[in-house]
Amino acid sequence: MNASEAFILTVNAPPAQPSLSVNFQPAAAPNASGYLTDGGAAFGDRGNGSSYGWNDNLADNSRDRNLNSDQSLDTFIYAPLGSVWEAAIPNGTWTVTLVCGDPAYGTTSPTEADCEGDILAASPVAGAKHVTLSGTVIVTDGRFTLRPVGRTLKCCRIVLVRISANT
Repeated sequence: MNASEAFILTVNAPPAQPSLSVNFQPAAAPNASGYLTDGGAAFGDRGNGSSYGWNDNLADNSRDRNLNSDQSLDTFIYAPLGSVWEAAIPNGTWTVTLVCGDPAYGTTSPTEADCEGDILAASPVAGAKHVTLSGTVIVTDGRFTLRPVGRTLKCCRIVLVRISANT
């Protein structure tokens, strides 16, 4: 190449990975910044580009304690045994981060959730108000599925991030 020749190099950033961030709270409570709201309704199209929800209407199980300035930790929904939460998401391998707890009473027992057939578990630290369950799951049917294990879950928020597509 001589001084009169030029070339153009284009560098494209990798495409953003799909993600879904949902806060469990009363439908009328202020929205948690950065999260979609789940007010306990049965699974369906939420009108925000996402479909998610419960196998039954759990709206009466949602709480807003007004004790924590972080709305995503101040609100939660009681998810009794037998309840199922699903979100329509693309097939692939996803990281799951589920925060459970109650800002008024804390968390004193180990917490377990069935996420796509994998059990995520966490034990609370003394005096903790919340526990964080995290792991990696594979979605093959176009829906992420969450179920309580052993006892009622107090679900505060969930973040799903796809790390790879199924091949």
